[in-house]
Amino acid sequence: MMMARRAGLAVGGAAAAAVLAERRFCDAAGGARPSYFAKAAADSSAVGDKKLQGKCFAADIASWTGYAPPADAPTPVPPHPGRPTEGRGQSLPEAGRRLPDRATLDTNGSGVLRFVTWNVNNLMGLGGEGASHENVLAALKAMDADVIVLQESCNDGMPYTDKPWEKSCLEVAALDAALRKAGYELYRRASPCPTLLASRLPVVTSESIDLDAHHENRGRIGVCAGRLTREADGKTLAPEAKALHQHRAALYAELELSRRSRRKLGLYATHLHHSFYTDDGQPRRAEVAALLADRPKRKGTPALVLGDLNQPRKQDMPESDWAIVRQAKKWVEDDGVAAALVSAGLVNAWDAEGRKANYKGAAPPTTHWSGCCVDYVYVPATPALRVDGAYLGVHEARDLSDHLPVIVDVFIDARDFDGASKRERGGW
Repeated sequence: MMMARRAGLAVGGAAAAAVLAERRFCDAAGGARPSYFAKAAADSSAVGDKKLQGKCFAADIASWTGYAPPADAPTPVPPHPGRPTEGRGQSLPEAGRRLPDRATLDTNGSGVLRFVTWNVNNLMGLGGEGASHENVLAALKAMDADVIVLQESCNDGMPYTDKPWEKSCLEVAALDAALRKAGYELYRRASPCPTLLASRLPVVTSESIDLDAHHENRGRIGVCAGRLTREADGKTLAPEAKALHQHRAALYAELELSRRSRRKLGLYATHLHHSFYTDDGQPRRAEVAALLADRPKRKGTPALVLGDLNQPRKQDMPESDWAIVRQAKKWVEDDGVAAALVSAGLVNAWDAEGRKANYKGAAPPTTHWSGCCVDYVYVPATPALRVDGAYLGVHEARDLSDHLPVIVDVFIDARDFDGASKRERGGW
């Protein structure tokens, strides 16, 4: 997220700095930071209490999306640029019908595309109570995206020992079918923690990249036995296993923007590991390095990175809140992922100058049950691509997951696109 701007601080001194900080660190309703941090500041025993964090997250969502929100509360995500505003939320086709492949792009590939990234907690709901595929589909319809990335979307329907988990996998499979009927092409990396890509645009290339195959902690990447009672092949049940393979992946895809011009836009849909195993977050840093190492293969095709990166940025939070985050020992000080992506020539959509938004403050809104922001979209810093808007899908998703969706509109200027691709060959 953007660091606090320094302009104007010299005149106002400490008072101006305090006002700026208050404006910068707002939640989705424009008020104080998430309620968990106030409770943890008042009671040290609350620090790192996941059950309390979940309750606070649910309460915050309810307050942000109440039936009688205050006048300055955030508005729902605006209609997709280029689409009619009437019937908002019903703009996807009925079962069996398909929208045009590039509803918002002209024949040259110029226009606005809407991207959504959302960790759906395998349709287990916010607290494990479950979320129906019908409700998740309705939320996605309301967000009206051209490209959807869903983390934690296991759909195998195997006979798990954890029956609620087995049911949730079947719900994900039902969501898959509904998205296909709504006109999306679906691509998924087969793994114990898969990421789904759903696209209205034709996908001309797709490939899965194992992000944990080569770094020194690869043998430690696993999860405790329980829900994911499978061996590394993803098929064999392993109910007694102490640790199961859970290598993370990036699903790379190239979207056809224009059949006439054959312009393409790439993207990496990913979900970095939630455990860091080392004090400096080395595995996640190694995972993003593996992603970046794939770039030369793509011959300069501009590409976004979307996903749950599983690490908040210190710069986005008040010092008092960050101290609570570190005390809970859930996140490292800095895993190096954000810096690596920016150094590679990408812009965090939450940071983009001139972007539209449905929340207040310069810092990103909460996307995670911990009260932090861990879900991001990074866009190449090129004249051909511009972040038109970055939104929080709190009104659409409410409590359907323990994450909130991030919605980003990207304007594509075909006049600069080819030149940008040539300039970036061999780089980002």
